[in-house]
Order: sequence, then structure tokens, then C-alpha cells
Amino acid sequence: MRSWAVGVTESLADLIRVEDLPQIRINPKETPPDVRMRPVVGGAPETVMHLEEFRAEWPKLRSAFRIAEELYQQTNPGSAEELNIGPTFEELVEVTQRYVARRVVTMDVDGQRSDARDIGIPFWRGPAMDVLENAIRGRTPGVEAVPILGLPERLDSANLRRFQWTGVLAEGKRCHTNKVPCHTRNSSRSSSIAPRTSSGTSRTSASASR
Repeated sequence: MRSWAVGVTESLADLIRVEDLPQIRINPKETPPDVRMRPVVGGAPETVMHLEEFRAEWPKLRSAFRIAEELYQQTNPGSAEELNIGPTFEELVEVTQRYVARRVVTMDVDGQRSDARDIGIPFWRGPAMDVLENAIRGRTPGVEAVPILGLPERLDSANLRRFQWTGVLAEGKRCHTNKVPCHTRNSSRSSSIAPRTSSGTSRTSASASR
């Protein structure tokens, strides 16, 4: 199994009560003066912006879309998007906008006032992401976890090609192969005592055999 997707049977906006979710209280003393923003895609270097510059370029709506986009990637990993089982991007945008509007609280501390637009800063966006993802993946009626299998879905050792390994080998007592490649002798020793998983394969030997 590669990852867990989220399957929904009803509209996510109807399932989640944002009023019951924890608040994000933006403390101006904790807000960084310089904001480092990573690109959504690609390997371009992160952008460093001054706080006031960030507020001018990132209104709450843009930050809500950014949070929704990251939530969509988390709840629809791998092939889940093709299966159409998870929350749609539009649903996530609606839930995120409601959360930002109702549960993001600004604070006035020692004469400094925070701004609701600061929710888009990674320092505050991360906690908001955690709250929303936990709410989506939590015990909410109409939401269930869906396993996304890797390729191949099941490992058949009959189809494995011969693998030449010149390093340390351990006995494959708890895996599909009779020998397990190890990088060090410590790995070799631990593979013989690693606890069995539910499928009968040790964690160490399973990872090493891949």
C-alpha cells in the first residue's frame, strides 16, 4: 500500500462544521518579518518577501486557494484523483474559505496588530492545514479512508529477476527472497530480529529487499 486517500459520499462542505474546529490565533509577536514562499510546482528557489509586501500580494482568498490546493494533494494522492472518490477542489475551497473567515483570529499584543492575511504565511498556514486535514480524515460520517496500492499491487517473487549484490547479505527468513541486501552488518543483524508485520514480513527485511 502506497498511501491513504479520502473517500467521501456527501458534500464535504455539509459534513464539516468549521465552527467546531480549533481557532488559529495569529500572534503578531510570532509572525516572521520576512516570509519565505516555496513555489507550488517546479524547482524554482523560494521567494523571500517582506511582511507588508506579502500582505499586499496575498489576500485571504488567494491564501485559501493555496491551502485548498495543498489539501487536495494530501487527500487525493497518486491515482485517487482518477478514481473520483475524494473531495473535489471546489469543496475544499469552500471549506477553507469558511474556516479562514470564521476561525482565523487576529490579535493585538503590545501595540502590534496581526492581520488575517497572515494566514497565508507558511508559519500560520501549516497549523491551519493540520486542523483542516485532521477534520477531513477524522471520524466524520460520510468520510472513509481508502488505500491506494502501489505497483505492482502484490509482489510475486516468481516474477523477480536475478539481483546481483556484492555487499552484505542477510538470510531472508521473513521476506519474499532467500537473501536480503544490507548496507551494513548492523542492518544484517537487525533484519534477523526485526518484528513481524501483519503480513508476516519484517519491516527491515521488507524495506531492504526493495
